[in-house]
Amino acid sequence: MKQLITTLVLLATTVTFSQEATPYPKLLNTPADWKNEFFTIPLSFAQELPLQGFEEAVFPPGWSDVESEALWSYAFAWHVSAQQPLSALDLEAYLQQYFDGLMQVELVQKEDPNVSPTNVLLLKQATQNNSTHYIGKVKTYDRFRSQKMMTLHLELEQYYCPKEKKSVTVFRFSPKERHETVWDMLRSVILLDGYCTIEK
Repeated sequence: MKQLITTLVLLATTVTFSQEATPYPKLLNTPADWKNEFFTIPLSFAQELPLQGFEEAVFPPGWSDVESEALWSYAFAWHVSAQQPLSALDLEAYLQQYFDGLMQVELVQKEDPNVSPTNVLLLKQATQNNSTHYIGKVKTYDRFRSQKMMTLHLELEQYYCPKEKKSVTVFRFSPKERHETVWDMLRSVILLDGYCTIEK
């Protein structure tokens, strides 16, 4: 029990320090028991991303627990400079770079040639004013849990800010089908007001 408490205290201290040290503002409205992290874009594990800005990633309880219904269910938002909205092809390519980097696919392929690069497919659902909505799938390697290929279902909303020349995109992922209850939780994660004008 003492060891467990010590571990939890260290984890809480790390998360708190990370949040206090970040130079970036919050983008996403999340429940109090979710954890969040901020990253500069280009990301350290995906330096080839041709974008400038930042990411807020948010994680529900159980997202890293192999016994949880929320395993690999999480969301993130990108706030990046863009002269025009990012196209579906752009977003597919950037997500491939993101997951290939996160999962270290090129390194894993040296040990296991059966591991494939990430494959991303987006389907446009609607365009409203300055927002575009997609659904899709990401097939990628899970180097953290199963060490096997996995499929993540995806919902994506891009909001374009023409005056500020910013693209603000919310990505939601889960291996669960989109009709399952975990998606109610993911869809409750929305952008905070003023996302166009916030600055780091």
